[in-house]
Amino acid sequence: MSADLQSNFAAVKAEHSSGASIVVHPKGATLLSWTPAPPPPIMATNPTGSGVEVPLVDGSIAIVGGPGDVLFVSSKAVVQPGKAIRGGIPIVFPQFGGEGPLPSHGFARTSLWTVKEVGDGLIVLTLTDSPLTKKLWDNSFELTMTVTFDSSKCHSIFEMRNTGGDAVEVQSLLHTYFRLQHISAVTIEGLQGLVFEDKLKNFEAFEQKDKFVTFDSETDRVFRNVGHEQEAILTLDAGSGMWRRIRMRAEMGSDDTTLTPVPCDVVVWNPWIEKAKATADLDDDEYVHMVCVEPGCVRSKPTVPGGGGVFRLHQVISLDLATTS
Repeated sequence: MSADLQSNFAAVKAEHSSGASIVVHPKGATLLSWTPAPPPPIMATNPTGSGVEVPLVDGSIAIVGGPGDVLFVSSKAVVQPGKAIRGGIPIVFPQFGGEGPLPSHGFARTSLWTVKEVGDGLIVLTLTDSPLTKKLWDNSFELTMTVTFDSSKCHSIFEMRNTGGDAVEVQSLLHTYFRLQHISAVTIEGLQGLVFEDKLKNFEAFEQKDKFVTFDSETDRVFRNVGHEQEAILTLDAGSGMWRRIRMRAEMGSDDTTLTPVPCDVVVWNPWIEKAKATADLDDDEYVHMVCVEPGCVRSKPTVPGGGGVFRLHQVISLDLATTS
């Protein structure tokens, strides 16, 4: 564990009556851990490291990214100004990557959010525009990140309310890092027949012809229109005998009562050998124990109405034994 992580990390833990727990850091409203209780045996014995110690605001210590955790956190993760936490579920907003004038992936994942509520199976964090955000992005907004969970499901709901007078175009993702047994055994189902842009080939478009997405080299793809009129469902086989079902949907409207579906995209990413070595906050061999499956709106770029318009992104992660259908 890095010295920066140990000295500067101050997270919040929420628990559910089932015994499940999550850990969230106000830096970026980053969900770092979801640990069902009791953890499925195959997850409890998953040999991908002992996890990372995280000091909590109450002075105690939590372990994230270790046995029983669904999410991956790098052993070299740090908290630094302008830098996102490497792992968990950082929030990409209002820009994807370097596709605009803002810092990569925008400012939501590097801003300090306010913890508004912690309850049984619940945590709510908020971020509003400030002179600092307006120097980067001259718009008025209210962001809310709500996480609800138990031992079978974890809901992450990101909402942007446009409090300015003009409509604004946004991009957003829930940049989810999943913890794996080994990347060579991983498959993702539910993307067959869709078009993806390959970022490693200058965003050239290809069709996903195979039933499963598999990994044997660096992968960085944007799958378009994964879900539109209905909730999209992907299945991640993490190589541990336990499926992760990933449900996603995006909505937008002039207020909370007029929300209608907007197209969802999904980014699939693994840095592989050379990029892992070149990434300071990722250990050289940690790429084998992580994959990012990131639902959101990258190409659809919803235009959120002014005067209280709402954009909402909802991800549900659930667990199923791989022997079930």
